[in-house]
Amino acid sequence: MSDRPEVEQLVWLRDATGAAYDTRVLSVNGDSVVLERPEDYPGFSAPQQLELLWPAEGGLLQLAIEIVFDSSEWRAAPLAATGPAQRRSHARIAVHTPMVLVCGPQTMVGELSDISERALRMRVPDGTVCSAVAGTSVHVDVTLDDEAFVLDGTVLRVEAHPGGADVVVLFDVAGETMHRLRRSLFFELVRLDAVGS
Repeated sequence: MSDRPEVEQLVWLRDATGAAYDTRVLSVNGDSVVLERPEDYPGFSAPQQLELLWPAEGGLLQLAIEIVFDSSEWRAAPLAATGPAQRRSHARIAVHTPMVLVCGPQTMVGELSDISERALRMRVPDGTVCSAVAGTSVHVDVTLDDEAFVLDGTVLRVEAHPGGADVVVLFDVAGETMHRLRRSLFFELVRLDAVGS
């Protein structure tokens, strides 16, 4: 696991108030990281101490940094060692929000219970006739962080339980949709970390 984000990676900055700003990595030079200045970050003259957050295989990572000069490119000097920003051991995020799953002619309304960049779990209530079986092609409509997504995927499995069933869907997205999905998931991670800290 690298202790620095990758060049061109989408990352987040968090200030002392908990406000988060998205940006990207321009270069990594030794210990320091050069970042694109977030468009919505207020101007400053005094050095800024922030948290740099980015996703990695083991979860969300965090690096305390200082920005001394305000310009179009920020040189982030580390103030401490990189460490985990949250306790979860994977990037599957518990999110409870309404969603719709379309399976052939059937439309099911349920609740999203967790999601990652490649899979989601939808809970459908008891009494819902679920025609989805493993291998079925489906598409889902869900909103995360005020972003609406329509994701085409394949059912991995259906898990019956008292009170309903869980439908686990695998999907593969790229390009702008992946960028938007990562943005929404990262903000959810930041919020959950803030709640748990």
